[in-house]
Formats: sequence, structure tokens, C-alpha cells
Amino acid sequence: LIVTDKYINQEALERKIIIKEGFSVNVYYWDLKKWNDLKRSKSKRLPISIDLKEEEFKSYKIDYVKKGTSINLNQYLAIFPGNLIADLYDYHNTKLLENNVRLFLSANRKANKAIRQTIIDDANYFFSYNNGISATAEKIIIADEKISRIEDFQIVNGGQTTASIHYARKNDKSDLT
Repeated sequence: LIVTDKYINQEALERKIIIKEGFSVNVYYWDLKKWNDLKRSKSKRLPISIDLKEEEFKSYKIDYVKKGTSINLNQYLAIFPGNLIADLYDYHNTKLLENNVRLFLSANRKANKAIRQTIIDDANYFFSYNNGISATAEKIIIADEKISRIEDFQIVNGGQTTASIHYARKNDKSDLT
């Protein structure tokens, strides 16, 4: 955690530092802008923005189907790769789920073990067995017919699935491709 009383351009800074093979550290920066954003936030939480052009995410190409329901509201259906879900949870942890009705309950619960077991034994059926993740966003930016940025991303349903995917990769060393 790096705290400063200055303004810093966080876009250009490392978010993860590799210490040695298999061991890394997340880096979080708090500057005057971040403190101000939190103070002014109606939700009293910092919005999570995902820039799929950033180095760590640029390999993900997210297709989507868009449905406009009104002038100010659009709905998107997209398939996020398992590794992207795990990467997001690895960095943001339960902050991704702050608007979720239920936070992730436990890696040892029967349902969560079953989700992880599906990844290990029947990965091809994972999509069929799990009802997905529902998320909200303040804004979605499209570039080259792909989702390129998601602003104020929050998972509102599917926290158990999200965390189970993360722990399957982290603890079980499962291949999420």
C-alpha cells in the first residue's frame, strides 16, 4: 500500500510485482485524487474500472451482445474468460462484490466445492452447470467491436462462482482456459 499527499498518475504504475516464480504482491496506491473520489462517492466505495487495453488485460477480447432498453440504459451479454475473472478477483478481492447481496461464503461450503470440482473434472460443462455472473457498470466503452473498458464494475450476483473460479486457479492450480 502506497499512500501520498500528492497526485500521481496511477495508470502508469505497476499494480502487481513478481517477487519470485509463483509469488507476487498487489500494489495499491492512494493519492489525493483517490481520497477525494472516495469522499465524494455517493456509494462510499471506490469504483472499479477495468481497462482491457492495459498490459495485464490486453490479451482478453470480450465479445458482447447489446440490448438497449432506454436512452440511458443498455444491457450487455458477454462471456468473460475464467482467467479474467480470477485476475479481477485476485487484485480487487471482495471489493468486486460490495454490492452483492451475499459475499462469498467459504471455499469449504458444499456448493463452492462443487463449483471448483466442476472446473477440475468437467471444465467443458462449467458454463452449463453454473448460472453465470450478473454485474453492473456505470459505463461500457466499445472499441473495434469488443468491450475495451468497463467503469464502476460490480458483481451483484455470482460472488460464489467468482471466488470459486479464483480459488480453483490459486489453490487447486486448475487451468481456467
